Amino acid sequence: MCVFSAMFWILVLLLGVLPSTLQHEEYGKFSYANNILSFQEVSTTDGVSEIVHEEDGLDPKPPSIFERTSISKVFLLNRNLTAIQEGTFNGFGSLKVLNLDENLISHIPERVFDGLDSLMVISFKRNQLEQFKIVSSSVRSLHLSKNLLKKVTNEMFANTPSIEILNLHGNILEELEPLAFSSLGDLKSLTLSNNRIKTLPDDIFVHCPEIVNLYLEDNQLKALGGSFQPLKHLITLFLQNNKIAEVDSRAFHNLKDLNTLDLSNNSLVTLHEAVFKHLDQLGELLLQNNQIEDLPDAIFGDLSKLSRLLLNGNKITSLQADIFQGLRELRNLKLGNNQIRSLVKGSFTGLDRCYDLDLTKNNLSRLKTDVFTGLKSLEQLILNENELSEVDVGAFNGLDLLYIISLENAKIQTLDALAEMGGLQIIALRGTKFQNDTELRVGSKLYKVNTYQTWVLA
Repeated sequence: MCVFSAMFWILVLLLGVLPSTLQHEEYGKFSYANNILSFQEVSTTDGVSEIVHEEDGLDPKPPSIFERTSISKVFLLNRNLTAIQEGTFNGFGSLKVLNLDENLISHIPERVFDGLDSLMVISFKRNQLEQFKIVSSSVRSLHLSKNLLKKVTNEMFANTPSIEILNLHGNILEELEPLAFSSLGDLKSLTLSNNRIKTLPDDIFVHCPEIVNLYLEDNQLKALGGSFQPLKHLITLFLQNNKIAEVDSRAFHNLKDLNTLDLSNNSLVTLHEAVFKHLDQLGELLLQNNQIEDLPDAIFGDLSKLSRLLLNGNKITSLQADIFQGLRELRNLKLGNNQIRSLVKGSFTGLDRCYDLDLTKNNLSRLKTDVFTGLKSLEQLILNENELSEVDVGAFNGLDLLYIISLENAKIQTLDALAEMGGLQIIALRGTKFQNDTELRVGSKLYKVNTYQTWVLA
């Protein structure tokens, strides 16, 4: 018997033939009994047609039977699951993606993913997790948005060192402990938006300097200090819809790769003249809907690659000469909904490539000669909702490429200032003394009204 047994196992090793009890032990099905996710092995597959060998994903419904070693993706969404049983994923050696979004899971066993060396993506969006801590050295992308997490502790991600994408959007986070991300040296994208975060510890990002995209919008931040200085590779920084009233003069100084900075919808009143220094790669600066009253001289001096600057919805009363000097790549400038009373010659010096300027809803009553000097590429000029009653002939000197001008709800009595604008194709005059005219003669050119109540060159 011993000789026979030995020979039998030699044949097994040589031929790869296993007894049926071993051959089928990798087959099984998910169970959702009592809303707890578990895996149940089956001893035989005779007569079963639901065995699944699928590379593109598995969304099994009981009693689907599959071979767990071959499954690379599992999606179990919206199943009312409340827990995961220890050992549920034992043997899922090929599993790469696990998605358990939109369930009611409140706890995850810390070692439930042990042995899943291929697992790269875990998603638990829209569950009821109040705490989270797992062990996985392989996971690259972790999604925990819309849960009930209140704090990111120093230990939460201590055993997931390979994470590159971390999404914590829409929890109720109030606190980030100083070493919360200290083990995430490979982190590239961090989403903390739509939480209740009030402060950022100074050293919170010291150990994850590879972050490229950082989303902190829709929180309760009131001040920005030196937290961002380690993030030398940061490209996108979203800080809109907070309560930020104070920004340290060096808050962004090391962010030499930064392309997009969004500080809109905050409580900024003043900005330090050096706050945007060294942002050589910045392409978009969004400052709309704050309380900014004044722009310090040379505040934009280092932003040589800025293409979009939004300052609408503030309390700016004037634009000094050369304030935009250095913005040689700027294409789009929004200054609407401010309190600008007058424009001086030189206010737009340096904006050689700007093609879109919006000055809607200011307090402008007069446009003086040469006031738009420097805007030689301007194609669209919006001056709606001002108190304009006087426009000097020569006010639009140099705007040879202007295609559209909008003067809606102005009090102008004449269009003589537009007479020498050879490229002008469209004039918007709704709410002015000309609004009922079907045709307008401007210099030697004839404009006819269209169905949108704009006058188009005939």
